[in-house]
Amino acid sequence: MKVRARAGAYIVAMLWISGCSSLVKQDAVPPAQGIENATAPQVTPTYDGSGQVVEPSIRVLPSGWNGYEYWLVVQPYPNSDDSKENPSILASNDGASWIVPPGLVNPIDLPTFAPSAGHLDDGDLFYDAASNELWVYYIWEDYNGHPVVSHVLRKSSPDGSHWSSAVDLVHVPGVEILSPTIETIGNTYYMWSVNGGTAGCNSTGTTVEYRTSGDGVNWSQPQAANISQPGYVIWHIEAASVPSKQEIWMLLAAYPNGGQCGNTVLFFAKSADGTNWKTFDKAALDVGGNWDGGEIYRSALFYESDQDLLRIWYSARGNSGWRMGYTEGNYAAFLKQLQQ
Repeated sequence: MKVRARAGAYIVAMLWISGCSSLVKQDAVPPAQGIENATAPQVTPTYDGSGQVVEPSIRVLPSGWNGYEYWLVVQPYPNSDDSKENPSILASNDGASWIVPPGLVNPIDLPTFAPSAGHLDDGDLFYDAASNELWVYYIWEDYNGHPVVSHVLRKSSPDGSHWSSAVDLVHVPGVEILSPTIETIGNTYYMWSVNGGTAGCNSTGTTVEYRTSGDGVNWSQPQAANISQPGYVIWHIEAASVPSKQEIWMLLAAYPNGGQCGNTVLFFAKSADGTNWKTFDKAALDVGGNWDGGEIYRSALFYESDQDLLRIWYSARGNSGWRMGYTEGNYAAFLKQLQQ
């Protein structure tokens, strides 16, 4: 699980790396969920050889792009070792068989400082139609000063294999920006993220914020989005544009009030304007067994309108560490179950 113990709680972060893998989902009445868990994780090649990954962010390009229909950014997270949590690119033509694109050596970025002083995380993949490029936004958690500073970095690529230098776009103190996720509404780029306040992983409340941009580089000051998950604290998010519905959909990894960020399950939300969101009391995906029995974390979605098919790639912690699974279901049936 991703313990964001910044903003003066660096010791807590180190305790997590050494021992928090024993944390389990807190006792609570689990909400009935709207989609089935995967029976087994997908195989995800990683530069460290572990195959353990977290926080998938996917772009599905049905007409293909540089030889592949599916592009993915993930971070290796072997047994919750954040020193390996560097953004890595995988590609596929079926959404299940993942490879490292030819000519690429993962990761696409490494911290330029001692691992004990900070790390990278929270990658988000965006396809920019205007430039015909892939962009990866991700967080640099900088422990080199006090208080801790979180930076949003971006790299771009014309082919998925060759990546630009990182550009530092946004920086804020402590845990005031987590899990950035980018989409467009009209000609405007939106970045949604989670403001974790000062308590980080143990926060009793967070705020989902959004920033806007005309170019994906220069961003406005944050504004609060109208979104909450009653009874839960929103921790990590991933947004996806659904043109056929004229909506933005979002998956929310959230933990019960009174808990902490190692107890997340997955919820679903949707919005017509990116500001006002409808959430549902029932979880979209709760913990399963064995490989995903510990927690369900940041996840990615894609909607196939011709089949009314909701597709989800999700990261989870279980008896084999951190893995990525895949599930799908009829959207109308999924939505009906959430509303019951």
